[in-house]
Formats: sequence, C-alpha cells, structure tokens
Amino acid sequence: MTTRRCALDVMAVVALAASGMVLGSGAPRAAAEEIEQAPDVQSLRLEGSEAYVTFVDNSTNESTFRIIVVTKGTPSFSVATVEAPPNPGHGRVVTRQVSGMPPGQAVCASVSAIGPEPVPGTTYQYSAQSYNHACADPASVPSDVALQNIRGNVSPQASASPAYLVELRNPGGNDATGITVDVSTSGVATLGDQAGVLGGWNANGFTCATNSPTSMRCTGGNLKKGEQTGPAVIVRFTGPGLGAIHAQVSGAGDTNAGNNGTALNVNAS
Repeated sequence: MTTRRCALDVMAVVALAASGMVLGSGAPRAAAEEIEQAPDVQSLRLEGSEAYVTFVDNSTNESTFRIIVVTKGTPSFSVATVEAPPNPGHGRVVTRQVSGMPPGQAVCASVSAIGPEPVPGTTYQYSAQSYNHACADPASVPSDVALQNIRGNVSPQASASPAYLVELRNPGGNDATGITVDVSTSGVATLGDQAGVLGGWNANGFTCATNSPTSMRCTGGNLKKGEQTGPAVIVRFTGPGLGAIHAQVSGAGDTNAGNNGTALNVNAS
C-alpha cells in the first residue's frame, strides 16, 4: 500500500475538532509534558473498508487511544472515530484497525492518547493529539497478484493423470486485470488433456492455450482485491521418477515480483 504523512486540510481539521479532539487555539492547552506524550503516527494502510493505523506510543499513562479517520479533500468529514485499547509500553509501535472506510476515497488518520484522569482545572480527560497525520489513497495503491501455492499429490502413480491446483490471490489494494499465468513442467511430469479443467480458469476470465507438452499459458484473467482462486491443471508422467510443476503469474501494474512464482516437486512411482 502506498501511504504518506500529510497535513490535514482546513476542512479535515474542522472535522477533527467537531469529533472532540483537542485542536486549535480555542481548546484548553495541555501542559508541556502532556504535549510531549502525543502519539507519532507512522502510516495508514487501507484494505477494502478497513484502515490499519500504525503509530508510536509516546505516552506513559494513557487509558486508551482515540483514532479519528476523515476523508481527504474538500469537503471533508469524519468517517470513523474509535476508542482503542492502550499499548503496554512507552515507545512501542502499535497498529490498530478502524472499520467503515468509504469505498474509493482517500482518507487521513490522527491519534490521541487519552489519560485516566481529567486535566487539572478542566472537566475533560487529557488528550494529546498527534501532530502528524497519515493519509492513504486507494487510487494510488499498487496492484499485486501472487501465486500462493501449487497443491496436489506429491507421490502420484506414474500411470495416473492427477489434477493440481494453482492457487492465485490478489493481496493488493486494487482489482487486478490482465493477469497472465504460465504453467510448465519438468522431469517426468508433462501436461495432460486440460479440457476438463478449463472451466475453472474461464470463471476468472482466463483463456488458456497449451503451447507444448510441457508449457501452458493462460491470459486475460481478473481477480478482485482480496480474492483468491485455485484453477487446476492436469499432469501426466512419462514414467516413474522425479518431476516438477512450475507456475508464474504477472498482472498489469503488479509492483511486487517477489510472490509471483512457485513450484511443486513430485516423485512418481
């Protein structure tokens, strides 16, 4: 996910103030040592309607944290205000989850540490607001398609033609389109007749073609963000011995090549 620290615009500050945070010159001023205990927001990560806010706990006596998430832009409005349990330890990094993010909208988050006792001379609990804010925009989230695993019998009979599941997933923040999967075999493993399993590929928009007895390419696939699927390939064996099934995935805009390939070793008998 692409996250960045940013200053909230004027309307967002108004929204935060309306949500009860201590902001602006009109709010009661906390003591200097209380100001120093304000959380330090590190990042904001979006996964669908969930936001994950990471911050450093700079307080030593908080009873809870208050996390406020607002839409970024004009006009801005508060989309979530949650109370989160305290982090056991000054200086530790903690991540808290906030639900109910508006689909497709950029948001920013701020965090306050809420003390167990009212500030002397006031009726409200001490609230140290973070001086930085983290923002995230779903439109700038990189795509990611992953080849999670190949599942099937690792000790097949050499005379069998088993099916192996090619497990694909989209852990990125956007829907992935134009996905290509290359499946190949080596050793005693070859590709069998795929007619009976092509429906599983077609369900996600793939069109598959076997290029040789050891190579198949499926193109044009689609995976919604967070979605996973497991279409199958049929494998045959030239005889007893060692073989392997390899798979590689790619998609338009995929920025993470580290999870794009895997293989399964088999020993046919």
